[in-house]
Amino acid sequence: PESHTLYLCPGSCGRRQGIRALKNGEADHASFLTFSQADIALGDYIGMVHDAVDEVLDAIDPTPRVITLYVNCIDDFIGTDGTALVEELSARHPGTRFLLSHINPVAADVRGDVAVDIHTNHYAALEPAPYEERDAGVNAVGGFVSVPDRSAPPSCASSLRAQRSTSTPPWRAAVSTLPSPTWGRMLAA
Repeated sequence: PESHTLYLCPGSCGRRQGIRALKNGEADHASFLTFSQADIALGDYIGMVHDAVDEVLDAIDPTPRVITLYVNCIDDFIGTDGTALVEELSARHPGTRFLLSHINPVAADVRGDVAVDIHTNHYAALEPAPYEERDAGVNAVGGFVSVPDRSAPPSCASSLRAQRSTSTPPWRAAVSTLPSPTWGRMLAA
C-alpha cells in the first residue's frame, strides 16, 4: 500500500514483468521505463530515470510514499551507481522513499539469491515506530501453520513412523532382491 514500482529495463525484459503485473492484478501499481541501446550508449539513462520518476509522481494521486526501482542486468553491465541514484531521487523528492532492487539472473551467483534480495529489500521501507507509540503486540512475519490440536486423530507422519518401526521399508526389500552389478563383482575379484 502507498507504494509504486518502476521497472527500468529494455523492452524485451520489461515485457516479462508487464505480463506478470497484469496476471497478478498489479498493473495499477507498476510503471515501466524502457530504453534502447542508443539511450544507454549516448549516456542519457540516468536523466531518463529522473524524468520517469517525475512523471510517475505527478500522475499518481495520492503520491506514493515508496517507489521501488527494479533494474535488470543491463544496469550491472553499464555500472550504474544505484546508491547515488537513490540519494539523488530522495533529495529531489523528499516526501518519497526510494528502494533499488535488482532483477538480475546474470549476477545471481555474484549477489546470492535474487528472490531473497528482492524480498529483503521490501522490508527496507519499514521504519520502527517511535518508542512511545509502540504497543505490547507481536508481529509474526512468515508462513503461518496452526498449532496442532491434541484431540485430533494422529497425523499421516505419525502413522508412517509407526509403520516404519514394525516392518521393512518397501524400498529396502526391493533393493535386496536386485542382482549385484557386474562391475561390483569385478572389483571384488
